[in-house]
Parts: sequence; C-alpha cells; structure tokens
Amino acid sequence: CYTRARMKVMRKLARLAGGARRAGLALALVIGALAFATRDLALRNLPVDFDEPIYLSVAQTYAAALHRGQWEALRDDAAPENPQLMKLLFGLAIAPLPDFPAVRADANAQIPPALLSAARRMSAGLAALQAVALAIVSPLAGVFLAIHTRHIQYTSEVMLEAGPALTSLLCVLAWRRSRGRWGAWLMASGLMLGLTAAGKYLYCLSGIAIAADALLAALRARRTAAQTLRTLAPLLAWGGLAVVVFLAASPALWADPIGRLLDSALFHTRNSSVSINTARYAAEQPLAWLITPVSWRPGAFAALPDGLIAVLAALGAPILWRRQRVFAIWLGLGVVFMFLYANKWPQYALLISAPLCLSAGVSVRWFFLRSRRTLARAALVAVPLIAITLGAALRYGDVAANADPAFRDATELIRAEMAPDEIAFALLADPAISGGWIEPGWRSWNALPPAALAAPTGMLDYASAARLLNRAAAGRHGVWVLTHQRAFGDPADMLQTLLQRQAGLNGPILERQFDRDYALVHYRFDAGYATTPEEPDLSASTIERGAGRDMSLLSRGCAQLRPAAAGEALEIACFWRSQPYLKLPWDTRVRLIVVDPAGHEKASAGPVIARSGFPWFHFEQEFAGVYRIDLPAGFAPGAYTVIAQPIVEGEPASPLLRTPIMIGAR
Repeated sequence: CYTRARMKVMRKLARLAGGARRAGLALALVIGALAFATRDLALRNLPVDFDEPIYLSVAQTYAAALHRGQWEALRDDAAPENPQLMKLLFGLAIAPLPDFPAVRADANAQIPPALLSAARRMSAGLAALQAVALAIVSPLAGVFLAIHTRHIQYTSEVMLEAGPALTSLLCVLAWRRSRGRWGAWLMASGLMLGLTAAGKYLYCLSGIAIAADALLAALRARRTAAQTLRTLAPLLAWGGLAVVVFLAASPALWADPIGRLLDSALFHTRNSSVSINTARYAAEQPLAWLITPVSWRPGAFAALPDGLIAVLAALGAPILWRRQRVFAIWLGLGVVFMFLYANKWPQYALLISAPLCLSAGVSVRWFFLRSRRTLARAALVAVPLIAITLGAALRYGDVAANADPAFRDATELIRAEMAPDEIAFALLADPAISGGWIEPGWRSWNALPPAALAAPTGMLDYASAARLLNRAAAGRHGVWVLTHQRAFGDPADMLQTLLQRQAGLNGPILERQFDRDYALVHYRFDAGYATTPEEPDLSASTIERGAGRDMSLLSRGCAQLRPAAAGEALEIACFWRSQPYLKLPWDTRVRLIVVDPAGHEKASAGPVIARSGFPWFHFEQEFAGVYRIDLPAGFAPGAYTVIAQPIVEGEPASPLLRTPIMIGAR
C-alpha cells in the first residue's frame, strides 16, 4: 500500500511538473513574441545604420551564390574584419527575394526597402529566440531583454549582434546544465561557443566566463593537482570542439586560416587606436550605454526602461553571484572589458545584455519576495553599486550621451556668456545623440521633443525648423546653436538659415570652432525673434532632370539672407530636396551668378550644394544650402538677380533658379 501511494504521489508531482514546464514554455514564447514585436516596430522606423550597407553588400554576394550553386563564392568575404556567419545568414534571408541592384558598401548606399526589411527581420527573429531562452530561466529577465532599447536597436538592424548574442547565451545555459561533465550538454555548449566565435569574436566573453567559473569551482574544491586536471579535462575538449565548429562555420578561413585571422586581429588593433574611438569618449563611457536608453529616433521604441534595468541589475548583482555565479562572472568581465577596451561603441552593451537583464530579474524576485534580513544584507553590497549607477545617469543622461571634452568646453562657454533673454540649441548630427536645448540657469541639456525632428531622416526640414524656433525662440533676443559635423549631414543647416534671415546685420556675432567637429554660432537680434511661416515663402516647386542622367532635384527657390553692400559677402540660401534614391556625387556644386538688369555677370561663386556631410543622408525633405558670394569693392548699389544652377559631374543641370536681390550702399 505504501509503495502504491508513493507511486501515485510521484505521478501527480510529475504531472504538475510537466504542466509547470509547459506553462513556462508558453510564457517564454509569449515573451519572445513581445521581443519580436518591439524589434519589428524598430526595424520599420530606424534609418539605415552605417554598417548595414557593408553587410548587405556581402549578403547579396552570398544570396547570388546560393541561387547559382556557386559554392566557392561563399569562401569570399568583402568585410573580413569580422567573422562570416551572420553575413551568411543575411544572405540566406534575402535569397528568396528577386535580384536587386548591388548595394554599395558605403554609408550613402541606396538600399531597396524589401532587401533591408528581410535582412533586418533575420536579426529580429534571432533576438526573439534569445528572449525565449532567457525567459525560460527567468520570465522577468526575458521581459527586460524584450524591451531593452539598446538591445532592440542593434538586433533590429543588419548588424552582427543578434546571432552571437543568442549563441553566447545558449552556450552558458548548456554549460550550466552540463555541470562541467562531458556529455550532450557540454558538447552543445562547445557547439554554441564555436558559433559565437563565427558570429563575432567579442561575444566569446561568455566562454571566458565559463572557463573562469570552472577554474574557480576546481580551486574551491581543494583537490590535488592531478584531480584538478582530471576535473578540467572536459573543459579542454569543450574548447577544442568550439575551435572546430568555428572553423567549420567560417568558409572564408578555409584557404588561409592563420593569415586571415591575423589580418582581422591587425584590423581591430588599428581600429581601436582611431581618434573617433578614443578621443571622443571618456573611459567611463560604457556607463552611458548601459544607463541611457536609445531615444533619438521617434516612434522606434515603445518604452525607455534601460536606466531602470541598470539600477535593478546593480541591486541584484550580489544575489546573482550566489545563485548563478557564471552569469555574475560574465556580467563582471563584460563591464571590465568595456571599460578597458579602447573602442567604446554603443553596441558593445549587448555583450552583457543577457546577464544584465537576468540580474535585474533576480533583484525584482528576491527583493520583493524575500525576508527583510535578506534585503538588508544584500543592500550593503548593492547600495554602492546603485549610487555609482545613478551618479553616472546624472552625468550622462542629458543630451550629450558621451563625455566629449569639446562638447563640455562649448557648453561651459554658453553657460558663461548666455544672456537671460537667450536660448541655446544643440543639434548634433551623430544619430546616437539626440538634440537638445538649454536656458540660463538650467543644470543640463534637455532633450528636444520628438516632434521637433523631421521624419524619416531625423534631420530638420524647413517646417520642423520653423516650428521649433516659433515655439522655443519666439520673443528671445538671442539664440546659440551648437553643431557637431563629424562625417554626417548637419541637421542645423535649416535652423541656421532661418536664424540668419532674422539676425540681419547683427548676427552671427560669435562663431567658434571646438576641435574639428563642433561649431558654436551666436545670433543676436535687435528685436525679439518673430515667428516664421512653417512653409517656405519662396518660388513654386519644380522637378526637372539634367546632366544626362536619371537625376532630379526639387527646389523651392533661393532667398537673400541679409543686406549686403560692395566689398562684403552676399549670403544666399537655396532650399532643395532630392528625390528618393537619388545618388548625387559628394562634390555636386551650385553655380551662383549675380547679374545686373541688363544680364551682365557681376560676381559669381561655385560652392558645394550642401555645406557639410553630403551625401551621408538622403535628403528626402527640404534642406538648405547657405552660400556666400564675395562682392567686389566697386559694386554699385541697386537691384540685381542671382542665378542658381546645380552642376552635376561637371555638367549644368536643372532647375535654373532666378532670385531678385538688393545691394545696398556701403
């Protein structure tokens, strides 16, 4: 009777356990659907990132090879600085699509939307699987990963992060199930580590955490040296299997594995010393990436929980060490690596996204469900970590998501010299940094509201610039504009054009360059800033073709910005818009000619059509070109006309714009 009763209880417990497992799996799948939904929202709203054309270009080569059965082409890699696996997966994702023109591997590449969407959905799908895997361990951690904006951004783009982020997590989960003993789970862990290396080298940090965990366990067991070696022997087999899988998943290495690996290592050595990676960021920059959400793209993110997740993770770190030590080691090693490595790119936060979210989930579960004594003990360790996290948030949580010394110098100058009736704007072309505004007495920059930025480019078009100034600068007698122009288009061009029209002879009164990237301009008005119509009050739009190519420009005409006299510079602004997928050369110029009423040429200039960054962005909305024409000393006052004509590849193009101007007496 006892045996039958015991077996009956065991069967009931087994059924309950099976039901709990099924319920847990169902919940994990729901969380995975949430993760895919948040990334689907982002992939439809995020603009093209700088590396996406590079990886898509390689993926197109692989897709064509799959179509034609040219398997030898899979051994080529036009971007060998990073491993090959994710580029192969992108090729597989776009293979069912029809052939598109080859995507150029540069930041101005024209990418068909269907091609971009298919590759991005591959990343989003892998990220959803990572959320499912983490949710099986901790549903709260899976939810945190599903809504973490930094993770969403880089797993919604054609980037290399989603695949190795997934396999690195699976590698650690399989290791925990194996308990360090040779078997199917340890083999699965080695397989995942090899795939992680084939996806992106840096994510092998999880493998280092596993090795550290195994070594620490062996040392704490206090065995003899021989026993310790026998205990660690499976780890050597695990590492050997990972190397074999890595080589098998990297066809580009088959011909010359040592030489190509050395080339990749040398690339990263050179890249880590580039000034954009070192001088631009402070050593503690990784804190900004872990704390500040990605808020620069309106409509791409449903929530911004990154700061809360970071605080919860700091709170749960001591408990994570006790409960799931390998994840705590992974988290700690990742933070140390991010601080020490010269490159400070924001996507490196994904190296520890899984343990970060797991630590946050652990903290919620333990600190709200455990006893007060447990809370008090853990708080002794967690409170200093939280203080550091919150301190970093206060320092980096404003418009400058980095600690660029030039930005700080410019900000200090504005604080020192800004008058009470003025306002300052920061319009930074770096897509990782949002724009902002500041008034006298404010502690830090305030992020611009999403409505201030023009969709879909994140640049300021005419209407957005006019609306922003009408709301923020109306009635003020001065405006400061801080711009950042490192290899990007300048979103402040349109804003400064409107300010220059009102500044007249009184502005700008200050212009200062901070290193080679930041420029600060101060406009001062005799009267308060007057509202501007939110539509350009210029000539009617025209769309014409020219230069013997499929090229079209839309223009709303040109306008004289301020009075001018002989011996001075005449400032002209022309408003342009390119058609979608327009490929203008970077040196497209505008021929500007000042003619008298009889049609005689009196002065001329030939500036580049956009003053900075063109064509890093596709100008699908109006942008302003601000041009200067030097007037000779003997220029007679009176009415003249400025003729503006684009010059594309050395040939005149349409439209031909005529703008009446007035030259005053000196």
